[in-house]
Amino acid sequence: MTIFKDTVPVEFTGLTSFNAKAADLLITYDATQYTSSTGINQFTGSQNNVNPMVITTTYVNATASGTATWFWWFTTPLSAFQVWNNSIVPYNQIVGTVGITGSGADLTLPSVDITLGSPYRIFNYRLQIPTEWTF
Repeated sequence: MTIFKDTVPVEFTGLTSFNAKAADLLITYDATQYTSSTGINQFTGSQNNVNPMVITTTYVNATASGTATWFWWFTTPLSAFQVWNNSIVPYNQIVGTVGITGSGADLTLPSVDITLGSPYRIFNYRLQIPTEWTF
């Protein structure tokens, strides 16, 4: 899961690789267990076998400063022992808004002002997956 500043995308056409919005990236939470930068799964404590999923991460330092406005969560075709590569094409994707508590955003934070180098974590974020779709 990644948290960004600037304009929230309204479609996935511009999100073709992890680097697609690198200039707006504030925080990256890595779910791959074998990464070159951390060596651990930063989604420790998450429950992904329930609906809604309950997501909790470890603390991660922000890589830039700015006002958080949206998040991007995607899966990749990595196998368990592949090292993360920033050019890997995303598969399943979710884009949502980020706002302060009470704003009605998809992901709410006590403050959306992110500071370079400061630690941030997600705690008990609930993601409801629809069980029926209409086309």
